[in-house]
Amino acid sequence: MTQRPFDVRNFARIEDVPEFLALVLAVLGVGVLAQLMVVWVQRRRREIAILETMGFLRRLVLALIMWQAGTFAALSLVIGLPLGIIADRGAGRLFASERGIGSSSVVPSTRIALCIPALPLIAMIVSAGPAWFASRMQPARSSGLKR
Repeated sequence: MTQRPFDVRNFARIEDVPEFLALVLAVLGVGVLAQLMVVWVQRRRREIAILETMGFLRRLVLALIMWQAGTFAALSLVIGLPLGIIADRGAGRLFASERGIGSSSVVPSTRIALCIPALPLIAMIVSAGPAWFASRMQPARSSGLKR
């Protein structure tokens, strides 16, 4: 029977913690995206009003804002996934070298492959509320002009 260091035994007891932290970060990310889209719609009311007076239909305003969120999510994936994998491997090596154990990091390719189409789709769903609000704004009231 091989003896494992105490730190390794403690780590084995908390092996579900990374998945829990990933879930918490995902929920926080969705919340930040929702707030970003609300603020974007509020700050761009005038531009949206101009587009509506030029002939943008409600469905086009909806599509504009939802695609804005999807594009933001896709760019986040392009930047975040490689940086996350690099950070994970570096942290895994650091943890393993401090404990005197072998380092091997496993990238969950199935989960990553599921995240790639899911994140832009979730972003578009989250942005549906702000997009609906923006499509219902009256152009005359959104322009900031007072009577």
